[in-house]
Amino acid sequence: METIYSIGDAHFLYTVLNGLVMMVSNPDFILTIKIGFIIGTFYLALQGLMAGKFPAFQHLLLSLLIYTALFGLPTGGSRYKGIDVDIYDVYTDTNRKVDNVPFGIALTASMLSTLTWKMTEIFEQAFHTTDAVKLTRNGYLSSLIRLMEARRKAMNQFQNNPALAQSWRNYIKECTLIGIDLNYKTTHEVFSNADVMTALEFQSDVFGTLIYRNGQPTSVTCNEAFAWLKPRLNAWFDQQIQQDNSSARSLTLGSALQALSQGAESSRNFMMASALLPIYHDATIEKLQDMQQPQAAIMTQQALLQRNTQWAGEQHLFLSSMRAMMAYIEGFVFAVTPLMGLLVCVGLFGVRLAFKYLMLLLWIQLWMPVLSINNLYITLVSQGAMAALSAPITSFTGIIESGPILEYWLGVGGLMAASTPALVLMLLYGSAITATHLAGRMQSGDFVNEKISSPDIMMPGAAVNQQARLEYRTSTGGDTGTD
Repeated sequence: METIYSIGDAHFLYTVLNGLVMMVSNPDFILTIKIGFIIGTFYLALQGLMAGKFPAFQHLLLSLLIYTALFGLPTGGSRYKGIDVDIYDVYTDTNRKVDNVPFGIALTASMLSTLTWKMTEIFEQAFHTTDAVKLTRNGYLSSLIRLMEARRKAMNQFQNNPALAQSWRNYIKECTLIGIDLNYKTTHEVFSNADVMTALEFQSDVFGTLIYRNGQPTSVTCNEAFAWLKPRLNAWFDQQIQQDNSSARSLTLGSALQALSQGAESSRNFMMASALLPIYHDATIEKLQDMQQPQAAIMTQQALLQRNTQWAGEQHLFLSSMRAMMAYIEGFVFAVTPLMGLLVCVGLFGVRLAFKYLMLLLWIQLWMPVLSINNLYITLVSQGAMAALSAPITSFTGIIESGPILEYWLGVGGLMAASTPALVLMLLYGSAITATHLAGRMQSGDFVNEKISSPDIMMPGAAVNQQARLEYRTSTGGDTGTD
């Protein structure tokens, strides 16, 4: 039994190979191949007549040898006897078995996929020291994606516990911020502390706040509120982390934090800081509104809305599109195999196409070694950027500063992943056109409309001009454009 390592979609490849076995076992396929050889014979005979020499029927012999190497010869006149293939999904560590795959196709795919996958594993062993950042273990840019998902999940799920979230919002507004106003602590101390519980605590029996015990509002002192809120917050996040680690996910948050920060960071502190940061900002806005400072509240709220819009757009579409493209090309190579069998029969022209077909299969298999090099680079520069944070990553400042770093290097990694097919193609064919394409990908698009600040002095008018719904003029201000 031969093993094929699937780097795309193992189920799709399994379906394609099963369909391939059914097609080559169909008597109509044998008839099609015979017609192909007849066409090849007439083609060579016509070439010989036009050239005034004996036809090169040895090309048909070469075609027969290549066809036999790919598909074998039918047994009993109608069916091929192939070999069994085990499709190994490198992402889910599962296996699928397909029987009677034509042995030439199975052996070629097995040798190429095994060679490139083992090469990728060797690259990983040489380049990386921890399993958390290995492409073959957890996927492309897995540590960065894991931190982004954990941050977003902590923010969203904590809001689903409204009583606890509102209690913390009240405590920060009426205790923590009061302590800052009274100079018991500074904003820098609150934001740079790696333990957000210690950072937010304000010990006072004079000031108080409103918390929700069993859904019922209760007025308590700041000390009583913190003593009640802290263990419940710790228990809630411990439960979230336990549920997350018990899922099918292979990379834990703790491993991702350790891989990027190069230290033992607390997963609970990271998730608590991620969840409480927007709560802290909301409490600041409410406090400004209570103090009759609407301009400052509106300015702060606008900044938070822009931040949330940016974070909400973190979908990492390049990763899903890369995996989809790899899956399609991987299945496409095997799906067109019957066509290659027909083309091989027509002579030397089809033989040349068969070698190009093998290059296509090698092209897709070489993506993973190149992606492992990309993964190494993005991981190293991300580690360097995380090491330069002005505060621990589990603090409020660390959460704020690490967000743009993760987003930026995920974007760069997406560009590198999208350029991988062209880069491998350049290595295989040495094409200058491919190199030009890669150079063009490095150029930035024109996203700035310079006419906003420097408009045209004069522009010709259109025959019919539709008025805008809202217009703004420097001299008169804005209007809706209606009479």
